[in-house]
Amino acid sequence: MKKILFGTSALIATTFASVGGASAAGLELDFSGSYTFGAGYLHSKAFTDRTSRGAFLADGELVATAKGTLDNGLTFGARLVFPIETSTGPSTTDHVRRATLVDATGNPILDANGNQQFINYTDRDTVTGRADWYEESVGWVEGGFGRLEVGHEDGAHDRSTPGVKGTWFNAANGGGFLFDHFDGTAGGWSFDGRETGDALKVTYWTPSFSGLKAGVSYVPNARGGRGANTELSSTNDAWEFGVRYNGNFNDVTVDVGGGYTIDPAGNRTDDAWAVGGNLGFRQFTVGAAYEDDGNGWDGFGVGGAYNTGPWTFGVGYGRGDSITRVKGEVAQGASLGVDYELGQGVVISAGVEWIDPPHASDRFGAGLVTQLSF
Repeated sequence: MKKILFGTSALIATTFASVGGASAAGLELDFSGSYTFGAGYLHSKAFTDRTSRGAFLADGELVATAKGTLDNGLTFGARLVFPIETSTGPSTTDHVRRATLVDATGNPILDANGNQQFINYTDRDTVTGRADWYEESVGWVEGGFGRLEVGHEDGAHDRSTPGVKGTWFNAANGGGFLFDHFDGTAGGWSFDGRETGDALKVTYWTPSFSGLKAGVSYVPNARGGRGANTELSSTNDAWEFGVRYNGNFNDVTVDVGGGYTIDPAGNRTDDAWAVGGNLGFRQFTVGAAYEDDGNGWDGFGVGGAYNTGPWTFGVGYGRGDSITRVKGEVAQGASLGVDYELGQGVVISAGVEWIDPPHASDRFGAGLVTQLSF
């Protein structure tokens, strides 16, 4: 991250400085970000207009971070994450939900084979004006006691569960042209933020004990999204718990963790939990992750990567299953990918993908993308 010294930065730093009564001179403002763009080719019998089509990607974010350490040793900071988008008008997001059909007595309705019957419905979230320009925002205070955060940020469950490492095309972790779209749908597998998301929450992290760290998040309103600063008496509250370990032993690296979400608000049929880990030995890395999303689906991913110089080669496989075992409710996919680091902050990625969604034809994809980090 590079320090930016000009008038606008000084203005933003002054705003951040109100946290904890720190002075503007005691805070440093950094900007960082990423941008990914590329093109791909998709093929499927499910496309009604034609069997093949192009796919294009242009996505990124800008991150502003301000922090400073006071004379008493406490560190105060704040971070804002802005998505790089072209539209400033109202936006809508459709969420596909699923509910169990029941009879007048409240008992599940079964089909001729004894399987539970479900109905799909759609919720639409509408964001108007400029209120949704930011993606995440969080402030924190850190010291020998650990770290306390308040803001719109992923919780302890999500941030304690490592996804499977690999290349940009990574079916094991739900990454790529096909998988980035599919991991949010029924049957998709994802280990990165389908718990309480960026709903307003308070999170406490313990200090790191030889690489071991634990966290807990309280979410006053798990349904509130980024626009809700809610009262403590909300009946939509939720809790997230997580623990993670990172360690190095000569040529061996270990990154393992897991999380658990208690959601009494009824956003989910049951509590959600996930575990994951990556084990590295010299140039090789293997990883696996498992998730029960609390909504009737579980999923897992496995993968491996090999790095040599600027090259990284990766393979991944993922699968999502209906826990209720409704006939046909299974999804799976695989990928092969390669990353090449052209220089600091510039990576070219190429790969091929295959996915078998529930109740639909197989889909194939290939693409080439450029990743910029600054």
